[in-house]
Amino acid sequence: MASPRYRKTGAMAARKILDEVVLIPIRTDTRETLGAYHLNRTASVLWESLEREASLDDLVTALCTRFQVEAPQARADAEGFVQEMLRIGALEAGAEAGPA
Repeated sequence: MASPRYRKTGAMAARKILDEVVLIPIRTDTRETLGAYHLNRTASVLWESLEREASLDDLVTALCTRFQVEAPQARADAEGFVQEMLRIGALEAGAEAGPA
């Protein structure tokens, strides 16, 4: 089964501070509350892996390579990250990725 490829929406400004990333929503409606999202090292690696569209498998590979963790843990972390980034509007699902 094909899985979606994810991409950044452009709704967030990102700033890297040391090994971590801070996301700040870009809003055009001044009535909306602005806040910042602090990404830990794991989430920062995932965010940086999304400079181009990436599938969940791509994100899992990035975590396994960077942190030398087992695939099931990396998948759980990547899935949680993707769901949260979709929820806050930082990511959107793009085209389906074909089988590897």
